[in-house]
Order: sequence, then C-alpha cells, then structure tokens
Amino acid sequence: MITVLHGDDIVSSRKQLTELKAKFAAYEQVALIGEAAELSDVIQLFEANSLFDQKKLIILERFIETKDKKKLALTFNLFKKNPDCEVIFWEAKEIKKELLAFFPKQTTVLLFKESQFIFRFLESLRPANAKQMLSLFHETLKNETDERVFYMLVRQFRLLLAISSSGKISETNRLAPWQKTRLAIQAKYFSSERLIKLYRRLFILEKQLKTGTGALPLSHALDLFLLDI
Repeated sequence: MITVLHGDDIVSSRKQLTELKAKFAAYEQVALIGEAAELSDVIQLFEANSLFDQKKLIILERFIETKDKKKLALTFNLFKKNPDCEVIFWEAKEIKKELLAFFPKQTTVLLFKESQFIFRFLESLRPANAKQMLSLFHETLKNETDERVFYMLVRQFRLLLAISSSGKISETNRLAPWQKTRLAIQAKYFSSERLIKLYRRLFILEKQLKTGTGALPLSHALDLFLLDI
C-alpha cells in the first residue's frame, strides 16, 4: 500500500507520519530523504532481505520534488513487484496533479493545507502590534489547537532567527525566495538579541508543556508572550 502525505501544513503531516510509523511498529522501517535518495538506493531497499524476515515500511521524504517523471515511473514499478511493502511519501508542499497521476489508483493521498488565519497571525508578529497579534491569535484558535499554534509560533521564530543571522537550517533551505523575502522584512523589526530572548522564552514554554509544569493554560501563557513582544 502507498500513502502520500503532502501540503504546506507540515506540523499536521509530520504528526500523521509519526502515527503511521507507530501503526507499523512491527515492520522494519527504512527511510530515504530528498536529493540524497537515488533510484539505486530505492531499489536496494526493496530488494534487500530483512534480517528477521519482517515486512518493510519504506519512507521517502521530499523524494517527489527532487526526482523527474522517469525516475518516479521506475520507482512505482518497484512497488508492483513488492506488494507486501508499505510505502509512505512525505512532501513539504503540495504535489502537482500531473505527478499524482503517476501513482497507482489505490494510493491513499492526504493533503494538509495551512489555514490562512494562522499565516496572517504569524506574519503579524512584531513589536508594537499587540492588538492585531492578539486578535489574529484568538481568531486562529477557533480552527486550530493551542498546541499546533504554539509549534507554528516556535517555527516562525526559529526561521526569523536563522534569516536574521544568515544561518542555514534545513527549513530555510526549503523556503521559496518570496518566503525568505517576507521573513527578512519581518526580522528587521527585531534585534538579534530580542529574537534570541523570545526564542528562549518559547523553549521554556515548550519544556513546561511537555512536562506539565506550566502555571497557566497554554493559550493564556501565549497571550502574555505576545504582549511582551
């Protein structure tokens, strides 16, 4: 069986990937990532025998966006010869319809799209903008969980910190030029010291969230965080 997880809501799609890994915990799990995954590597994964004669779960991350149609067609031929394998494609953006057409008809395709409210909220993050930030934050919470908004907030500040310091992380490498431009404009509202301080506060909040030691509900803690930006 083949499952495709794609779309710009990477928090939700990564969560789904984690759940699928747990579902197939008894399988031998192997993964290939992005441009480093050559067709010969995929062939080897399918043809290599498991040490314990387990069924295989093969995960191909950012594979489709880095391969041409010919290589994709050859990859799908491997699926037909190995029907007992579970295969998951994970892509950080929406796959074009013409590429989805290459997949077998029985493929499960799950699209994860970001809410426009959360994008507007993340783009509103800057000093002296508390009223708009809080308004968009609470509007976003009508359609998203506190935890999801929090992790998107953490990701936004991580990107802003990387862009402002010209740092290279995997997430910035995957951004489109227009996304980098918007982040660069937003980052100019903050000093490097301020971004570091705010990111550290989010790190503390994340630790409290994971350990259940926070004194306030997450949404209230984020209200205070936004007011201090």
